[in-house]
Amino acid sequence: MRIKKSAKKPKKKLEYDGVTFRSNLEIFAYKALKEAKIKFEYEKTSYLLQEGFTFPNSTYQKVGKSGMKYAEKTSIRKITHTPDFKCANWVLETKGFLRQSNANIIKMFKYHILKNKLKLSYFMAHNQTQINECIKLIKNL
Repeated sequence: MRIKKSAKKPKKKLEYDGVTFRSNLEIFAYKALKEAKIKFEYEKTSYLLQEGFTFPNSTYQKVGKSGMKYAEKTSIRKITHTPDFKCANWVLETKGFLRQSNANIIKMFKYHILKNKLKLSYFMAHNQTQINECIKLIKNL
């Protein structure tokens, strides 16, 4: 007997101060930054980490649940990253749980900062205590 998986519930929108957030941790960071009177942008600046391209060689790979698929050529989408919070000289990411795909994007983003000689300090917080620590450090920049 097979048990059917229930359909995924749509993510509930989290709104505060007229802004839609992805998590309660982001809302906590938003409130804490405002309370500390630190100027910032929320998800306003995106960085191009890798251009999109067409892979001209034939490819055979698994696609979704439909099994293997053959293609003469494959279009690869660009990779961008939008930090959660940003100011002129720092970015703050809030990730309660860090998936491997997010970890790879963060590595690419740090390399982008290095390669382009951007003067950005990078902060990553996984909980409210770490957000408070990051805010103390940001105030001292």
